[in-house]
Amino acid sequence: MKRIITYVLYITGLLLLVFYGNAYQEKMRIISSQESNFIPILLVNSIYSIIFGIYIALPNFIQTISKTGKVHINWLKIFLIGVPTFIISASGVLFYYLRPVELTSIYYWIFSRFSTAGTSLIAVVFGYTLLSSIVKEEKDESMYGRKNNIAKIITLSILAIFLIYISFIGIIHPPKLVNVNATIVTDDQTQGYTMEDGTEVGLVMTEIIYTFEFENLPTIRRIGEPNSGNIIRVEPKDSLEKLLEDVIFDRPDGAGFSSSGNITEVSFNYTIGSIDPRGNHPNKYPPSQEMLNKIRDSLYDAELVFELEGKKTKRYNLVDYKNE
Repeated sequence: MKRIITYVLYITGLLLLVFYGNAYQEKMRIISSQESNFIPILLVNSIYSIIFGIYIALPNFIQTISKTGKVHINWLKIFLIGVPTFIISASGVLFYYLRPVELTSIYYWIFSRFSTAGTSLIAVVFGYTLLSSIVKEEKDESMYGRKNNIAKIITLSILAIFLIYISFIGIIHPPKLVNVNATIVTDDQTQGYTMEDGTEVGLVMTEIIYTFEFENLPTIRRIGEPNSGNIIRVEPKDSLEKLLEDVIFDRPDGAGFSSSGNITEVSFNYTIGSIDPRGNHPNKYPPSQEMLNKIRDSLYDAELVFELEGKKTKRYNLVDYKNE
């Protein structure tokens, strides 16, 4: 009877773990899609799969603990199975988190070969390996002797190096602004609306567009949003501030974010003119051509304010990045 109750409790726990785990993953998948930030869902997938693997190993672990003897850790098993499976299962998160191109290339290659489903299955193996590596022996000495001790030293060294590197990654590879491009664009294809008869109407937009190219920029959850912990914004100075209303730079009308290796490009659009050729919407007339020329000449008279949550604010004078 006791064994039957144990089986029932185990399968009930397994079903609950699967049910609530899938529900939470689906919730995080929606949030990640809305915010265009895939780190949370990759992190949740990895952690959930590791917990699932630990749960599968739980019955054998309980049997092991109930035996007599001294508890040992099978470091050889952790080194040969645990370390490779951890690297594979965490490759998606590490690809988005680690900035140096040498490392991102390696982790991208691994993640692209296994995909999300594959890394999740490998994470189950990693979780199972962690718990099943705890053994009990009658003797004080490990059954693997010298090999186990060598594996222990190597594994702990890898773990220590990894943790130190993660802790100081911002110092080892600090974010660096390498290029700035500022221009004024007039386009009738970027925004518009559809009339009742199905006709597409494009608004004639006049926009200031700033493009910033960074090296080693951490992945940002949201860009330029005042309620976000991570903020990048443009602050006009002197001549540019006099030519334009301050409210224009309070919040960009559009923002873009793209990344390749350790290079990240961030762009902001600020609308200074919007004309509806059909007259169905109020027009915001752009400045005169003479004024636009003055604004264009003053676009670099500004600062890029770079704020990361929990870190010191950094300011970049855009004049230093102007290409004559």
